[in-house]
Amino acid sequence: MLRFSTSTKDDMSLDELRVALKTYKTAKQKDEKFIVRLEDENPEIVEFLNLFGITADEITYQTHNLKFHQQLATKLLMDKKAFNCFCKDKELKSGYPETCKNLPDSYVIENESPFSVRIKKPENQKEIDDFIILKINKYPTNDFALAIDDMLSNTDQVFTNEKNKINTKKQSHIRESLGYDKKIEYIFLPSLQDAPTANSLLEQGFLPEAIAEYLKEDEDTFDLTKLQTINQTHIPNLDSLKLASLVGFKSKDIGELAKLYSKEVSTITQIKDNIDKIFSQKIDDGLEDIKRVVKDAPHFESYAEFEKYIQQKIKDNELSQKLTLLLTGANEKANLSDIYPYIKNYIKEIAR
Repeated sequence: MLRFSTSTKDDMSLDELRVALKTYKTAKQKDEKFIVRLEDENPEIVEFLNLFGITADEITYQTHNLKFHQQLATKLLMDKKAFNCFCKDKELKSGYPETCKNLPDSYVIENESPFSVRIKKPENQKEIDDFIILKINKYPTNDFALAIDDMLSNTDQVFTNEKNKINTKKQSHIRESLGYDKKIEYIFLPSLQDAPTANSLLEQGFLPEAIAEYLKEDEDTFDLTKLQTINQTHIPNLDSLKLASLVGFKSKDIGELAKLYSKEVSTITQIKDNIDKIFSQKIDDGLEDIKRVVKDAPHFESYAEFEKYIQQKIKDNELSQKLTLLLTGANEKANLSDIYPYIKNYIKEIAR
């Protein structure tokens, strides 16, 4: 059994996404269950993972096991492996005082003040202190809930980010304190430095498939240029109608046009910008004559025939440049012979 856990409520980091991808792939290779565990009931996270081909065999939420979290915290209290802490936040700013750890039972029973529950730190361990496992509202901390949930689901292996090493030690300590002797294997993946969130990359026009391929490599510094190169190779492999929908159209021709533009730019957003320019209204006095001729022109299958017709109707030394501006929305030189086959059915709309 392998699980992926996240406390993300908004954007998912590339570190977390890499952990999810690695966990899912390993679960499939081992033919084991893949569990997605969430702190809150947040279906958006599940939908987000689905974009990357990650589907859960089981979805659990922290609140589902709340009664077990509270029962096992009580067991630790009864076994004197945890204690009630009455300290307030302002008393903890300069470091945790161990006063509560040694309070007599009579004081604890008679004290009506709010309290959290702390587990006693392991012996000969300086990295971990007497950390909280139940908050004042009696909800578990993430480490405590994860430790218990992994016990309940019989988890064997956990992939996690290297920055979570202390957290995994806390979780192991919790299980050992409860007498759970099964060892869970933790595999730590490197952190990506200077990386944007996965959500922001999608918004910039990077494909989930490209992001997933990029994250297969255990790099520790984000390389935008490399991701752009990978993304550029994935765009032509998309179904034309799907690609068209990504740039806001429902035409196979526009999907093919998008593939043509993918030779020049590397993201869906950049491709969409180019195509939007084609269909934008060109407000330019210098184009009025050519617009009128194009709107009245018959249909031509080839650009050569279309251009010849326009040349016969308009004598203008700047005709080539004006045609480029009209048909692409840009002043840059473009190969209109390549673009025309995909826009020939929209010529009158483009010339509006």
